[in-house]
Amino acid sequence: MKKKHSIFVAALVLVSMLAGCGSDGSGGKGEGSLRNDDVGNSAPMEDEETYYEQGDGAGCPQEFWDITEDQKQEKDWDTEEYHALEEFGFKSVKNSPVSTFSADVDTASYTNLRRMIEYNYSMEEIPAGAVRIEELLNYFNYDYRLPGAGEPFGVTTVMGDCPWNEDAKLLQIGLKTEKIDFSEAPASNLVFLLDVSGSMDSADKLPLLQSAFTMLVNELTEKDSVSIVTYAGSDQILLQGEKGSNHAEIVEVINNLVADGYTNGSAGIETAYRLAEEFFIKGGNNRIILATDGDLNVGVTSESDLKELVEEKRKSGIFLSVLGFGTGNYKDNKMEALADNGNGNYAYIDSRGEARRVMVEEMGATLVTVAKDVKLQIEFNPAYIKGYRLLGYENRMLATEDFEDDTKDAGEIGAGHTVTALYEIIPADSAYEIPETTLKYQEIKEGVENGEWASLKIRYKEPEEEESILKEYAVTEEAYKAKPNEDYYFAAAVAEFGLLVRNSKYMGEASFQNIESLLDLAGTDSDDYRNEFVYLVKKLRRNSPEPVKQQTDRRRDDSRKSEEREVTCQRENLKITMRIPAGWDCKMEEYSDDTGRFGICFFPEGCSGGVGLYNYESFGVCGTGLETKDITFDDGRKGRMGIYDGDDTFSFITFPEQELSFGSLVAIAEGADDWLAEYEEEVLQILGAAVLEEEE
Repeated sequence: MKKKHSIFVAALVLVSMLAGCGSDGSGGKGEGSLRNDDVGNSAPMEDEETYYEQGDGAGCPQEFWDITEDQKQEKDWDTEEYHALEEFGFKSVKNSPVSTFSADVDTASYTNLRRMIEYNYSMEEIPAGAVRIEELLNYFNYDYRLPGAGEPFGVTTVMGDCPWNEDAKLLQIGLKTEKIDFSEAPASNLVFLLDVSGSMDSADKLPLLQSAFTMLVNELTEKDSVSIVTYAGSDQILLQGEKGSNHAEIVEVINNLVADGYTNGSAGIETAYRLAEEFFIKGGNNRIILATDGDLNVGVTSESDLKELVEEKRKSGIFLSVLGFGTGNYKDNKMEALADNGNGNYAYIDSRGEARRVMVEEMGATLVTVAKDVKLQIEFNPAYIKGYRLLGYENRMLATEDFEDDTKDAGEIGAGHTVTALYEIIPADSAYEIPETTLKYQEIKEGVENGEWASLKIRYKEPEEEESILKEYAVTEEAYKAKPNEDYYFAAAVAEFGLLVRNSKYMGEASFQNIESLLDLAGTDSDDYRNEFVYLVKKLRRNSPEPVKQQTDRRRDDSRKSEEREVTCQRENLKITMRIPAGWDCKMEEYSDDTGRFGICFFPEGCSGGVGLYNYESFGVCGTGLETKDITFDDGRKGRMGIYDGDDTFSFITFPEQELSFGSLVAIAEGADDWLAEYEEEVLQILGAAVLEEEE
């Protein structure tokens, strides 16, 4: 009699295996790691940053540490709040030829998403409202055209084929302002409005806040003015109009902060504006920087009331920027509303590395406004374009008539900022159907075939002016490139990642594989932040169970798919049977006392190393940096694989769910680093079709 066991990829490595090598089962930098050289440490950052080596994700500008068990469980009980974002579908150019929206330079969504991925969230656990595609795009710098004479920003337009929708083109619109040396910037009147309520009593909140503001203070000079207001149950003024050059005095106040009490943020906002008005510098940078987790629970607490509060205050010419901290009770919706309506920007600080980026490296972009109330309006030419869809900017949309209305608020752009917007474009000759409304009383003109696909208009105001300035740019057919530049491929990869994580109904053929292919074309190695994004994509892919697609890479020769051969390896009453496809080779390993195993090692022809499927009398693993990934096959069977930090693919696969009486069944990657990432799907298919037979 024979028992047949289908071999499927299972395997969480059992804690007992890890414990046998002296591990505590936490997996070192593996299961549950937080990007940090910083949380809980308010000392100034070293001049020379350290980088965590991550293979293709190398260059992450912070170290990692193990998070606590409490932090691992936070995602199971958090009360975080996000806006519900309603995606835009395609619009018909014949019915709606004009698209109008406000510029946005916020980046909080990206760093908050990074935090979730580092906390080992899967895609299913990430709130859709936390994924704002425009903020993912705008986190990164692009090589856009710099401003010319009389321009606050340069404008770049590029069009290529849409990677996830074969019926569409993808239009990239980029704005870029000139960087400034902050020492040559106008004098700054800064009010630090700091949340010291009880909810800030966490290593990733108040201590990180103190570290971030210490970095900023050390960049200020004698021409600058600093006031500090704290709020908990009530607000308190700790410093008024202190010269920015008095670093030690200001830092001492910051480092003496203690978190306790309720959160009356509205009282603190009122006091901060009063101080900003008292020390107002005409022609200078007058700004409140609010640092909080957003958990306001006393005084004005609703999003709409907070919006009204700062809308009234912004008329004073004082800008309000918001820095978010922490997890668990994070209120993203309230902080975004405060920044958007307070003429400021919104960033999330998840580490000292990010604090340095916002407070030091991009100080001009954070603190110095170049243009305010920036609005973009694109008119599409129906002679070339049938329909369009703007990616992201859901909460930044404006009515057509708002574009010329100078009383309508819009976004601010700082010195050294870039703004990126992407449109999916359906060409006029495409078979793709766009819903249209037949107009009875208006003649529908087909447009003019003049080479202009669209007309881009931008309105903005000088920082201290109330009358807008108009700039116009033509988007011509010359913008289309069959092979666009690296910036285009990178922006497309970021947008596709956002669509995938959000589970967008418009994501088309979006996939991790497509994203990684785009990143291969994007030349990320020379940019630490882009390189970190590569790492995050791969980590989220490992975090997220997904069906193993029964498909072969399109680059393989389809004519060879059916040319398979069956191979077996046997020891006593145990036999492993595998089907080796054309283009692959294998070798048998007989049992030996030295290895305590037998099985089959397979590999693509001409490649070194292989993946072995072995029966071990005894098997265990040790070491740090181990992570696990659940996957599901098409027939519903589930499993897990073991991956070490920095590796592109799995190191081993175990099968503990098959309670075998004859040892452990394990798949091991042995010297296959050069090819395994490229052939991983085929490897999983081969393992998934393997059979173990036991004769009784």
